[in-house]
Amino acid sequence: MEQFPAGDQSTPEQRPFLSSSPDEKWSGFAIAGFIISLAFFIPFIHIIAIVFSIIALGQTGPGRKRGRVLAIVGLVIASLNLIIGAVLGAIGAL
Repeated sequence: MEQFPAGDQSTPEQRPFLSSSPDEKWSGFAIAGFIISLAFFIPFIHIIAIVFSIIALGQTGPGRKRGRVLAIVGLVIASLNLIIGAVLGAIGAL
């Protein structure tokens, strides 16, 4: 079994999934889009979550701000909530 030294001297390039330096900024739009997408009980708020998540997709990626996964998940959840709300609204209108 491999023992790790008490002071890990590896660089962030050697451990890309554990790197979190203070210089890496998170996209506020990605965080907001994800959180707003979870508010399924507020009518029409999903449109704001979709817009925020799309903006965040443009801000995130390799060499840019962090939060691309949050933006994608926020976009998917908000889209599904919007579709489900529209279907339920149409069924209720019958």
